[in-house]
Amino acid sequence: MCFWPLGPPHPLRFLLVVFSVLNAHLVRTLVSIYCNICPELADGAPKSGDLVVEYSPPLPYQGTGFHRYVFVLYCQEKGPIDLSQEQRGPLKNDPARERSFSTADFYRSHQDNLTPAGLAFFQSTWDPSVRAYFREKLTDFSEPVFELEWPSPLPPPQSRFPEANSWHHSRRHPQGLPLATNRFGVHEDVSFDVYLDRYRDRKELNTEVVRARLAAEGNPLNADEPTRQKPQFPLALPIEPQMPSWWRVQERQKRLRQGRWQALEGHQD
Repeated sequence: MCFWPLGPPHPLRFLLVVFSVLNAHLVRTLVSIYCNICPELADGAPKSGDLVVEYSPPLPYQGTGFHRYVFVLYCQEKGPIDLSQEQRGPLKNDPARERSFSTADFYRSHQDNLTPAGLAFFQSTWDPSVRAYFREKLTDFSEPVFELEWPSPLPPPQSRFPEANSWHHSRRHPQGLPLATNRFGVHEDVSFDVYLDRYRDRKELNTEVVRARLAAEGNPLNADEPTRQKPQFPLALPIEPQMPSWWRVQERQKRLRQGRWQALEGHQD
């Protein structure tokens, strides 16, 4: 917390303290929320004075990050001012409705009698005490909880026959998803196995890779079985010519540890 007093204290000076949070209002971006306002604090007697807005603890909502809280100290140059319009009772419901406050409007209406004299601020984020306060004090208002809605990781709906438009246009999924991009930057069709893998469960794909890795490396818990090594020239080993083309592509990627087979790289390689 930081505090900068401006000017020497004066025994007849009346002070005004406003405690507000800058970015807790969920609807209006330029509106703060009262936490506390206490006027008519004479220098040298900080425990005296009238209470216009009762104190409420910081209530940063869960999932909204850090909130900025500010103490502003004003000097009442012409004596105590009338703050009856700012009167607030105990917090009972939604803080955004009961404690809305605009520092600009407040200072504009009292600028002839108020002079900013000090500032202090801090940041706070959600902790379990916020939930306890809502459940014990604000029983008529549920605690707001915010979560980030991540986009769906799945591609557009699967098509039974994803046809390309023509040989002279970019080949795309009927829903607009490129099927593949070759090294020339042209979208082209992919083999059916790659297309179907996009709609398979990730857990199933990862399980298949783990089983293939264990089969290639051997049993790591068996000390009598030596760890198998990846061949120095994996593509030099023959590939059965009667296998379909999509299978040969998968076998080539598996040997080179490319694509979804990158996790096959052993710990001894």
